Order: sequence, then structure tokens, then C-alpha cells
Amino acid sequence: MNLLKSVIVFSVLYSGYVSAQLPAPEAWETADERTVRIDPEKIEGLPAEIMTDLLFRGCTIPQWYRADETKGIIKGSFFSSDSSDLAVLCSIDRVSTILVYRDSSTSDIHEINQAPDERYIQSIGEGKYGFSRLIGAVTPNEIQAYYEFFDGPEPPTLTHDGLEDIYAGKASSILYWDQGQWIGLQGND
Repeated sequence: MNLLKSVIVFSVLYSGYVSAQLPAPEAWETADERTVRIDPEKIEGLPAEIMTDLLFRGCTIPQWYRADETKGIIKGSFFSSDSSDLAVLCSIDRVSTILVYRDSSTSDIHEINQAPDERYIQSIGEGKYGFSRLIGAVTPNEIQAYYEFFDGPEPPTLTHDGLEDIYAGKASSILYWDQGQWIGLQGND
């Protein structure tokens, strides 16, 4: 068989293999529609001011398919070592944004890493699919360990927590507040 025929045969076989592995678009759509999204009013301990802001925006908090407790709301020191901040994964019309409330107040809100919820749907076995986006707080030591292990971009001097945007079971990236802006750092890859 000549080289051109070999390439064509391989391409046909490979494309057949790939299409057999990927779900139909309807499967992703159905999984996205079935994602549990919690109304902010149902979350215990959420500061009233932040709950009001989330309701005003029309936010719901999408839940990881394996969650046995509310996910998508975290506390950390994301702006400085002495700040007490709150981050929320806010889904509006099936598009999520991480909202970071500086000092757990609505006076300074940062909107970062917006993405369609469907982008975080993955196979969970037996022909089923589930939502898999999480957020977490990571310490300076954890950020340094990710950098050293995966050899990503060198972090600045680390003085406070970073915010981890996680695609569960796949990878994550770190968002770190430095010199007045959010920068991307190496996560768990």
C-alpha cells in the first residue's frame, strides 16, 4: 500500500475510533441541563449581603456531580494574608463565573474565569455524564509545590492564598492576586 493510501486508511480508522468514543452533543446538553444548581437562599451561613447580590445577578451555584454537600463557595485570603474573602461559582444561563468578594463584602467584587458550564461536563461511566467544575483555596506552599512539580510559570513572591479553578479528575489552574491583577499560575495538571 502506498503512503497516501496508508494515510487515508489511518485517517478513516482514527476518525471512526474518535467518533465512537465521543458522546453525541445531546448527551452533553442533557447532562448540562441536569446539573444541580443551588439557589443562594438555600445555602446556610452565606452572608446576607452576598446572598442578595447573588440573587440580584440571577446566580445559582452549580454542583459537582459527586457532591454530598454544597460546593462552589469557598473562603480564603485571596487578596492579602490578612483578608477574609469569599469566592462563589456563579452560574447564570448555564455559564459560570467565579465571583470573588474582597473582605466578604459586596463593595469590591471581582469576576474571573467565565466559561460555559457545558465545558466542564465529563464522562462519569456507564454512558452517563456529570458537571465537574470546582473551586478551592490553595496555600502559598501548595502553589510553590505545583510550580516545582509541574515546572509551570514561576510564581511571584507568594504571601497569601490562591484560588484554584478545578476541572475535577482532569486539571486545575491557579488564579493569584498580584500587583492589582489576577495572574494565572500552574495548577494540578
